[in-house]
Order: sequence, then C-alpha cells, then structure tokens
Amino acid sequence: MNIRDHVTDNHLTAEQFMDAMVEMLAPAAQQHLETCAQCQSGLEQERARFAAFKEHIFTQAERPENFWQRQSLMIRDRTMEAAGTNQILRWGWAAVAALVLLGALLVQNAPVKQASPDTATKIVTSDQDESMLIDMEATLQRDTPQALEPAEMITNQIPAQSSNERSAHSQNASVKKQKN
Repeated sequence: MNIRDHVTDNHLTAEQFMDAMVEMLAPAAQQHLETCAQCQSGLEQERARFAAFKEHIFTQAERPENFWQRQSLMIRDRTMEAAGTNQILRWGWAAVAALVLLGALLVQNAPVKQASPDTATKIVTSDQDESMLIDMEATLQRDTPQALEPAEMITNQIPAQSSNERSAHSQNASVKKQKN
C-alpha cells in the first residue's frame, strides 16, 4: 500500500487533496472524505485556491488584440527567415552535389590518352639495357669485387716492386763482388 492510500491523523494530506481533485483518490481515502466534514472543507478550499490561480493566470495573459497580432507577425517573420535560411542552405547543398556529380561524370567519360612510346626512347632504352648487361657480365667475370679493386692493385704492385728491388739488389751485389 502507498502512503497516499492511508489517511494520516484521521485527515487527508495535501497530496491526497490533489488526488481527490483529479479523481484519483484511493478508495479508503475517498471513503474518509465522504464522511469527514473537515476534509470536505479542506478540499473545497484547495479547489477555490486553484480556481483563483487559474483566474489570475487568465487575467495576466489577457492582452489587447493588436498585441496578439504583433506576436503573430513576429512569429511568422521569424519562421519565414528560418525557412529562407534553410532554403538557401538546401540550394547550396544541391549545387555542391550537382558539381560533384558533374565532375564525376566528366572524369569517368574523359578519353584516356595512352602515351605512344617514341622510337628514340626505345633505342636509348635498348642501348642502356645493353650497356648495363655488359657491365653486369664484366662484374660477374671478375675475380675481385669492384670495391676491392684498389686494394688488389696495391697488392699486385708490391710483388712487382719486390722483384724489381731484388733484381736491382742482386745486380748491385754482383757489381760489388766484381769490384772486390
């Protein structure tokens, strides 16, 4: 059971008065309201307060006819401005979409130019290929890698110098012997 269903201190609460005004009062509380004069009086006071509030709101909201006409015109102007802005945006997006579509169609239907190779380019390429093959064959035929060629030249010169020095040395020695 809900607290609203019980009658507290033998009288209805403010919430129960609200429920009674909208005809949603629990059966036990409804039975109490029918028999209690004090609760019936409290309910009538609440109804009178709400009726006075309603009357006050309606009098505050009463305006002359020209006020409502101005309000109507202002609202119409604002909605027209918003609709105009929305229409401009829609036309802008439509234009962008049309340009994208047109660009796609132009790119898709554009003739593709295939480059025809020049005969001069073919000859140059053929000569370059042939010289590259010759260089490759020479590299493969070498005993020494290209990076070590300077070292090989130095090492080849050393034995030649040594033999030249030996022969020069032996000639000097033989000359000395002959002098002795």
